[in-house]
Amino acid sequence: MTTFTDFTPTATQPFQFSPTLDGAPYSLVVTWGLAGQRWYVNLYDQHGVLIFYLPLIASPSAMATQSLTWDSTQHIVTVITTVPHALKIGVPVTLTIANVVPLAYNGIVTLLPIGPSTLTYSQTTDPGGDATTQGTIGRDINLGAGYFQTSTLVFRDETQQFEVNP
Repeated sequence: MTTFTDFTPTATQPFQFSPTLDGAPYSLVVTWGLAGQRWYVNLYDQHGVLIFYLPLIASPSAMATQSLTWDSTQHIVTVITTVPHALKIGVPVTLTIANVVPLAYNGIVTLLPIGPSTLTYSQTTDPGGDATTQGTIGRDINLGAGYFQTSTLVFRDETQQFEVNP
Protein backbone atom coordinates (compact mmCIF):
# COMPACT_ATOMS: atom_id res chain seq x y z
CA MET A 1 0.00 0.00 0.00
CA THR A 2 1.41 3.37 -1.01
CA THR A 3 1.64 6.09 1.64
CA PHE A 4 1.72 9.77 0.68
CA THR A 5 3.44 12.55 2.61
CA ASP A 6 2.99 16.19 1.64
CA PHE A 7 6.26 18.10 1.25
CA THR A 8 5.69 21.24 3.31
CA PRO A 9 9.05 22.89 4.00
CA THR A 10 9.44 25.94 6.22
CA ALA A 11 12.08 28.66 6.34
CA THR A 12 12.97 27.90 9.95
CA GLN A 13 13.55 24.13 10.07
CA PRO A 14 14.19 21.16 7.78
CA PHE A 15 11.23 19.14 6.53
CA GLN A 16 11.14 15.58 7.91
CA PHE A 17 9.01 12.47 8.16
CA SER A 18 9.46 8.81 9.11
CA PRO A 19 8.96 6.38 6.22
CA THR A 20 9.01 2.61 6.60
CA LEU A 21 11.23 1.08 3.92
CA ASP A 22 11.69 -2.69 3.53
CA GLY A 23 9.82 -3.04 6.83
CA ALA A 24 12.21 -0.88 8.87
CA PRO A 25 11.68 2.65 10.20
CA TYR A 26 13.83 5.48 8.85
CA SER A 27 14.05 9.23 9.27
CA LEU A 28 13.96 11.31 6.09
CA VAL A 29 15.12 14.92 6.39
CA VAL A 30 14.99 17.36 3.47
CA THR A 31 17.38 20.29 3.72
CA TRP A 32 18.02 23.33 1.53
CA GLY A 33 21.49 23.43 -0.01
CA LEU A 34 22.55 27.04 -0.16
CA ALA A 35 25.44 26.44 -2.57
CA GLY A 36 23.40 24.19 -4.90
CA GLN A 37 20.22 26.24 -4.51
CA ARG A 38 18.11 23.10 -4.27
CA TRP A 39 16.60 20.59 -1.84
CA TYR A 40 18.57 17.55 -0.65
CA VAL A 41 17.26 14.28 0.82
CA ASN A 42 19.04 12.85 3.87
CA LEU A 43 17.91 9.37 4.93
CA TYR A 44 18.93 8.06 8.35
CA ASP A 45 18.39 4.65 9.94
CA GLN A 46 16.85 4.29 13.40
CA HIS A 47 20.32 4.73 15.00
CA GLY A 48 20.97 8.04 13.24
CA VAL A 49 23.39 6.58 10.68
CA LEU A 50 23.24 8.38 7.32
CA ILE A 51 22.08 5.95 4.58
CA PHE A 52 22.21 8.44 1.71
CA TYR A 53 22.37 12.14 0.88
CA LEU A 54 21.23 13.15 -2.60
CA PRO A 55 19.47 15.92 -4.50
CA LEU A 56 15.69 15.80 -4.45
CA ILE A 57 14.75 14.65 -7.95
CA ALA A 58 11.08 14.73 -8.89
CA SER A 59 9.24 12.13 -10.93
CA PRO A 60 6.80 13.33 -13.57
CA SER A 61 3.10 12.75 -13.04
CA ALA A 62 1.79 9.36 -14.01
CA MET A 63 -0.85 8.84 -16.71
CA ALA A 64 -4.16 7.20 -15.90
CA THR A 65 -5.00 3.94 -17.62
CA GLN A 66 -8.31 3.37 -19.37
CA SER A 67 -7.84 -0.38 -19.76
CA LEU A 68 -5.34 -3.22 -19.44
CA THR A 69 -6.12 -6.45 -21.26
CA TRP A 70 -4.16 -9.67 -21.56
CA ASP A 71 -4.03 -11.67 -24.81
CA SER A 72 -3.69 -15.30 -23.73
CA THR A 73 -2.67 -16.42 -27.23
CA GLN A 74 0.18 -13.94 -27.77
CA HIS A 75 0.96 -13.38 -24.06
CA ILE A 76 0.83 -9.62 -24.54
CA VAL A 77 -0.77 -6.97 -22.36
CA THR A 78 -2.34 -3.99 -24.13
CA VAL A 79 -2.51 -0.76 -22.14
CA ILE A 80 -4.78 2.08 -23.21
CA THR A 81 -4.18 5.47 -21.55
CA THR A 82 -6.94 7.99 -20.90
CA VAL A 83 -4.96 10.70 -22.74
CA PRO A 84 -2.29 10.48 -25.43
CA HIS A 85 0.99 9.37 -23.83
CA ALA A 86 3.33 11.54 -26.00
CA LEU A 87 5.89 8.72 -26.20
CA LYS A 88 7.68 7.96 -29.46
CA ILE A 89 5.85 5.21 -31.35
CA GLY A 90 7.98 2.09 -31.81
CA VAL A 91 10.59 2.98 -29.18
CA PRO A 92 10.47 0.81 -26.02
CA VAL A 93 10.28 2.64 -22.70
CA THR A 94 10.52 1.36 -19.14
CA LEU A 95 7.65 2.61 -16.97
CA THR A 96 5.96 1.70 -13.71
CA ILE A 97 2.40 0.39 -13.67
CA ALA A 98 0.72 1.01 -10.31
CA ASN A 99 -2.59 0.62 -8.47
CA VAL A 100 -4.13 -1.82 -10.98
CA VAL A 101 -6.26 -4.82 -10.00
CA PRO A 102 -5.44 -7.66 -10.52
CA LEU A 103 -2.15 -6.87 -8.79
CA ALA A 104 -0.11 -8.98 -11.26
CA TYR A 105 -0.24 -6.05 -13.70
CA ASN A 106 1.70 -3.78 -11.31
CA GLY A 107 5.45 -3.38 -11.57
CA ILE A 108 8.24 -2.01 -13.70
CA VAL A 109 7.85 -3.13 -17.32
CA THR A 110 9.23 -2.28 -20.74
CA LEU A 111 6.35 -1.08 -22.89
CA LEU A 112 6.21 -0.56 -26.63
CA PRO A 113 4.14 2.46 -27.72
CA ILE A 114 2.13 1.34 -30.78
CA GLY A 115 -0.37 4.19 -31.00
CA PRO A 116 -1.06 7.62 -29.47
CA SER A 117 -2.79 6.07 -26.43
CA THR A 118 -1.81 2.40 -26.82
CA LEU A 119 1.18 0.51 -25.44
CA THR A 120 1.96 -3.21 -25.22
CA TYR A 121 4.30 -5.44 -23.27
CA SER A 122 5.00 -9.15 -22.95
CA GLN A 123 3.61 -11.06 -19.97
CA THR A 124 3.97 -14.83 -20.00
CA THR A 125 1.59 -15.63 -17.14
CA ASP A 126 -2.10 -14.83 -16.89
CA PRO A 127 -2.45 -11.76 -14.62
CA GLY A 128 -5.92 -12.90 -13.59
CA GLY A 129 -8.03 -11.46 -16.38
CA ASP A 130 -8.46 -7.94 -17.67
CA ALA A 131 -7.97 -5.07 -15.23
CA THR A 132 -11.02 -4.50 -13.02
CA THR A 133 -9.51 -1.44 -11.31
CA GLN A 134 -7.53 1.01 -13.39
CA GLY A 135 -4.30 2.64 -12.25
CA THR A 136 -1.43 4.63 -13.69
CA ILE A 137 1.70 4.29 -15.77
CA GLY A 138 4.61 6.61 -15.22
CA ARG A 139 8.31 7.14 -15.06
CA ASP A 140 9.18 6.75 -11.41
CA ILE A 141 12.57 7.96 -10.22
CA ASN A 142 13.11 5.78 -7.15
CA LEU A 143 15.22 7.82 -4.73
CA GLY A 144 15.96 4.66 -2.74
CA ALA A 145 17.03 2.56 -5.74
CA GLY A 146 19.99 0.35 -4.84
CA TYR A 147 19.37 0.75 -1.12
CA PHE A 148 16.11 -1.17 -0.68
CA GLN A 149 14.94 -4.52 -2.04
CA THR A 150 11.16 -4.01 -2.22
CA SER A 151 10.31 -0.47 -1.15
CA THR A 152 10.33 2.58 -3.39
CA LEU A 153 10.65 6.24 -2.47
CA VAL A 154 9.34 8.63 -5.14
CA PHE A 155 8.78 12.39 -5.08
CA ARG A 156 6.11 13.86 -7.38
CA ASP A 157 6.68 17.42 -8.54
CA GLU A 158 3.04 18.06 -9.48
CA THR A 159 1.57 17.03 -6.12
CA GLN A 160 4.62 17.92 -3.98
CA GLN A 161 4.28 14.56 -2.25
CA PHE A 162 6.59 11.73 -1.31
CA GLU A 163 5.24 8.29 -2.20
CA VAL A 164 6.49 5.30 -0.20
CA ASN A 165 5.58 1.85 -1.45
CA PRO A 166 5.12 -0.54 0.38
